[in-house]
Amino acid sequence: MIEFRSERAKNVVIMPGDEEIGLKRIRRFTGNYFVVIGWLGVVSLVLSLATYYWTDYVHIDLSFILWFWIGRCLREGSSTARKWAIAFFVMVSAFVLLTFVVPGATAHVGSRRFERTDPEFVIIAGLIWIIFAIPGIILLGKRGKAAFAGGRVSNIEH
Repeated sequence: MIEFRSERAKNVVIMPGDEEIGLKRIRRFTGNYFVVIGWLGVVSLVLSLATYYWTDYVHIDLSFILWFWIGRCLREGSSTARKWAIAFFVMVSAFVLLTFVVPGATAHVGSRRFERTDPEFVIIAGLIWIIFAIPGIILLGKRGKAAFAGGRVSNIEH
């Protein structure tokens, strides 16, 4: 049973089975999240190929294969996939920070190119960071560790 500190929450009792259901939801949410990122990659690839005639620009990105793999493994509870997802969050965070420091950094969305000084650049970099921060922060937390360690939240030490 989990104890709560606030007065309002003292009447709430979570049974041990409920905690395990919550941990399964973390695995399912993060897994499905990466599968959605994979499908967005497929759509992006198809749109890039479909608009090549008009734009003379094609961007072939096969990372959707990696996102599907991570998504499937996260749903199955693989701790290795959890580490990969956290590593991508850390790498994306580092790259986003570096783009603000390195002169001449650009962001590409389709055939459009945004320089570091463009206001859209901050929006694009922020969106990219947020996309990977959502599962990254969830997986870094105490419940994220427990969901992939096969244990209980109360047994995980920071």
